Amino acid sequence: MFSGVSVKKPEFFSEYPLYQKRCAIKKGDIIDMKEYAYATSDINYSKGYLPDNKGIMYEIEIPKGARVSRTGLLGSSDEIVFPRSSKFECTDVKKIQDDKNDYLHVKLSYILPNETWRTIS
Repeated sequence: MFSGVSVKKPEFFSEYPLYQKRCAIKKGDIIDMKEYAYATSDINYSKGYLPDNKGIMYEIEIPKGARVSRTGLLGSSDEIVFPRSSKFECTDVKKIQDDKNDYLHVKLSYILPNETWRTIS
C-alpha cells in the first residue's frame, strides 16, 4: 500500500515541523500518526499527492488480521484507512533522486494495536 505526502507545505503551516521530522526518519523509528492515515494499492494514485515528484512516499506493509477500513473504490485498487493514532515502524528509507524525482521512499510496517479488550474471557 502506498501513501504520498507533498513537500509543498509552506514553513508557516502548522504541519511543517512534523513534515521536517518525518524527513529525518531512520530505520527502526516508530511513527504515531494522530490523524487517519490513508493508503492505496495504486502507486500512481499516491504519486498524485507528490506534485513535481517531491516529498515522501510511504510504502506500508499491513499484517494479516489488521482491523483497517478496506474498500475497492478505485476500481481495481484497494483503498485503506487506518484508525487514528496508528503506529508504524520504519523498516527502510531510500532517497529517490534523479532528473524527474526527489522524494524519500519510506517503507513502514503497520503495528497491530493492543486490543486485548476484544478477546472474550
